[in-house]
Amino acid sequence: MILDFSVENFLSFSARQEISFEASNDNTSEDSLIIKVKHPRSGSVTRVLRMSSVYGANASGKTNLLYAIADVWAKLYQPCASKDEKILFRPFAMHRDENTKMTVSFFINGVKYDYSIEYNGDIIVYELLEFNPNGVSSLFYERKHNYETNLPEITFGKNVSLDSKTATVITTNTLANHSVLSTYNKISVETPAFETVVSYIRNSILATQTHTNITALLKASILQQERKDFLLRAVKEADFNITNIVNRPSERGENKIEFEHDYDKGRFTMPIESESDGTLSFVEKMDILFGAIKSDRFLMIDELDDSLHHDLLVYFLQTFLSNESEAQLLFTIHDQLILTEDFMRRDMAWFTEKEKETASTELFSADDFNLHKNASIFNAYKLGKLGARPQVGSPFLAINPSKR
Repeated sequence: MILDFSVENFLSFSARQEISFEASNDNTSEDSLIIKVKHPRSGSVTRVLRMSSVYGANASGKTNLLYAIADVWAKLYQPCASKDEKILFRPFAMHRDENTKMTVSFFINGVKYDYSIEYNGDIIVYELLEFNPNGVSSLFYERKHNYETNLPEITFGKNVSLDSKTATVITTNTLANHSVLSTYNKISVETPAFETVVSYIRNSILATQTHTNITALLKASILQQERKDFLLRAVKEADFNITNIVNRPSERGENKIEFEHDYDKGRFTMPIESESDGTLSFVEKMDILFGAIKSDRFLMIDELDDSLHHDLLVYFLQTFLSNESEAQLLFTIHDQLILTEDFMRRDMAWFTEKEKETASTELFSADDFNLHKNASIFNAYKLGKLGARPQVGSPFLAINPSKR
């Protein structure tokens, strides 16, 4: 599970901004929204939110936040193809000569890990990974760049239990554009401490991706009976009148996805390309949700309300919350009515706003404001008390002013 994330000098983020999944003392929807992460040795408990939302005006940086979170995991897990490959480097426009910095904290089996990285387009300047297997923070590894040799210098912590030979292999294979963990991920050595982190990122972070080819997604999904049953129950409960999804051979010999619809006067089938954008958006999101819940994954969805009716958004979120899981969901959204739902807490409502002077993104939550305990988040946002709304001017734009 992810506890918090920060970013500095990345796309629209200039100064350091942070989002946290740590729950406040609020007990709203405690049973469905909060996971109590217990340390295996010390017994200490951290209350972590399962779900958070991000609101803001268009071009305020909502999507960039998701890009940043995806980027830190990519840097940590996926090595560059060669020593000459440039690092994907997307700094704030006014700070192109400065490094990007990111941090992320997460739990694996109750143990907390804290990762920091600083990089530019050529090298990873600094890395630090710490963890607390015994209840106290200790070094996993620290990596500094030696500008004379153009090679990293790496120190491994004692609790990693790395023998000298393995430590040497990892160090000598870590190139200037590789993170230490991504280097381990590509070489033929194995150590339990490293394998634990690699497996977590592979199975709980990177495995859930938004699909761009809905046909390919459904061809794979309907082969899994439990997954298919879940989708069919979802579209039935959502009142789409869809009773089956089939992969049927066409006249040209190709298999094509078709939807079977049942109505009072009979049944008919429709090819996938004839279904509405809303239907396909709902099916795709529910399929991704199934995978996240089933495997306790971290799921990010940009513009969750895209092509979906408000009631279907609520249905999607309630489905997520009603399934007992350690999966987490972070989504961007414009639908303000979601803020009126009983399960929406102040610590899970986040907002992005562009500073007028610097054009950089600021990130904050409703919990940062001293709202009365009975005050509505929806009303506060609608009235502009929380900011993060477009400042719209006059709609009277003369298209042809010469005509009266």
